Amino acid sequence: MNRQSKQYPWIILGILLLAFGGGFFSLDIMPPLFMEISHDFPLSKTQMGAVIAAFHLASPIFTPIGGVMVDRLGPRRMLLVASLIVGVAGAMRFMASDASQLIAIMFLMGVGFSSFGPTIPKALGSVFRPEHLARANGLVFSGIGMGNALALSTAATVLSPALGGWRPTVIVVGVASALVGLVWFLVFRDSEVTEQESADRESVAQQIRRVAGVSDVWVLAAFYALPAIAYWGVLAILPPTLGERGISNPGIYVAIMTGTSVVANILGGMLSDWLGLRRPVLLVCSLGLGAMIPLMLMFDGTALVFVMIAAGIFFGPIIPIAVTVPVELPTIGTHHAGTAVGLMFMGGNVGATIGPLAVGALIDTFGTPWAGFGFAAAALFLTVIPLAKLTETGSRVNPHAGSITSAAGH
Repeated sequence: MNRQSKQYPWIILGILLLAFGGGFFSLDIMPPLFMEISHDFPLSKTQMGAVIAAFHLASPIFTPIGGVMVDRLGPRRMLLVASLIVGVAGAMRFMASDASQLIAIMFLMGVGFSSFGPTIPKALGSVFRPEHLARANGLVFSGIGMGNALALSTAATVLSPALGGWRPTVIVVGVASALVGLVWFLVFRDSEVTEQESADRESVAQQIRRVAGVSDVWVLAAFYALPAIAYWGVLAILPPTLGERGISNPGIYVAIMTGTSVVANILGGMLSDWLGLRRPVLLVCSLGLGAMIPLMLMFDGTALVFVMIAAGIFFGPIIPIAVTVPVELPTIGTHHAGTAVGLMFMGGNVGATIGPLAVGALIDTFGTPWAGFGFAAAALFLTVIPLAKLTETGSRVNPHAGSITSAAGH
């Protein structure tokens, strides 16, 4: 397909959305299926948290590597390999016969998925103009909410009954993830800019040293870890917690939050682009989400629906705005965007690993969900510290933010 076509950026965006959202769909079918899986082998709350945490545990190790590799190999080849790993490992879950095997397979899925985060901003940066980048990132990262919402609302109520159980379900979902990667490889073409960057690449050590020397990258990683602690900790444990309160179809309530975040992903990125600011939007969203988490344990019915909608509105803009910041840093730009975003996601996935484990363990230890959910809310209130140190990169401060190829024209 011709890169100069007006439709090309949007086709690329759509495939990235399918790949990214499909990865989260494959992850998030697990919480609704935990009750069914526990009929095959026992799962405690701590083990449920560990299954989700294992997926994220791979990221601190492999996301920085994936970031360097996408800067060296280009998005086309990198996303193909990543999608095949996610798809094959996702299908392999049908073989699990105990919690430890399921945890190990989820870790392998996470190895593949760890390259998605660094690849997406670099791929989008090659086809969209800087002034539209946060919106484009928002559209693709809305896949988190789409994948969450669809998985939580359909895994146990539609897919498992239709396909004959949780084991056939994970096979079908895994195969679909691999197929999207093949479509990506056939359609996407690396730009002249990304090809030249690959040809002129530094050594891996030089590249990591250069990016690791930018303090804002580490500040951003520290910030992103905190919402990740809260969001993934709550997401893993909330469905069974609501079910224990006697609330029917608890996955639907969580799907409301994640579904709302899809819209907020897009509108939040557009709002940040319009304001020309990043930090204030990130701060308001983090504190707002922190305020909503305790309310999830206090309400049910219609009131709980409104709480989940508000939580989705606050969570949605965080990731698309955060991944835009490294591209806008003059010391990073598109040339080192993959490595920088990889380091950012390393911090975020440390948080995503800690969150489910800590929330589940605190609930098991103290016998009350308030212990785990209070921990998650506190993490969000702590975001004021790294955000106070983060450089503002929006167009109001830096009109030439993100030296993305102007030849992209979109």
